[in-house]
Amino acid sequence: MIGAARSLSRSLGWAWALAALGVLGMVTTAHATVMVEVPLERLVAEADLVAHARVIATGARLVQNAQGHFEPHSVAIVRLLEVIAGAPRASELVIDEIGGEVQGRAMRIAGTPEYRTGEEVVLFLRELPGGEYRTYAMAQGAFEVLPAVGSAERVVVRDTRTLSIARWSAGAMTLDHGTRAEMPLASFLDVLRAIAASLDEQGGAR
Repeated sequence: MIGAARSLSRSLGWAWALAALGVLGMVTTAHATVMVEVPLERLVAEADLVAHARVIATGARLVQNAQGHFEPHSVAIVRLLEVIAGAPRASELVIDEIGGEVQGRAMRIAGTPEYRTGEEVVLFLRELPGGEYRTYAMAQGAFEVLPAVGSAERVVVRDTRTLSIARWSAGAMTLDHGTRAEMPLASFLDVLRAIAASLDEQGGAR
């Protein structure tokens, strides 16, 4: 199944669909957040939930951090349309992202996804201790689904331009700017389903 997913991705020319998402060595800067790139297979394996969903509400709140200070967090409630991997407890979930604006307090972390009410998304999520979720690997784990225009096929878009992607080659690290890339929605979901099925066949590698 993984081989089929790779073949599909290559045939469509979407190399980015088989490379993404890591949280090793995250560093925030004034311009971008630096993140290590990892394969999409690993992202599916390490996310607690991979799902196609719709955002039904958004907001913000103040949350006390480990140092006892209050910081703004953005909140999105999503309704699941399809669960590709994982076992959510309900059909509606809360996503909590660090950063936002509440009562005049504002904080922005480059690379943090920003969700909008009504948008359709494909998400890779990690579960938080309280049962809420956070996007895995920041903007790399959030794909927006664009509506079809005329007879055009619907596509998913991943915008990582607020990230810098770290890669290693021959023992040396390079940094590349993130990009905006898109892929047909149906093909992308097929790739994810194939990866998830292969992991299940391997005996619960997730």
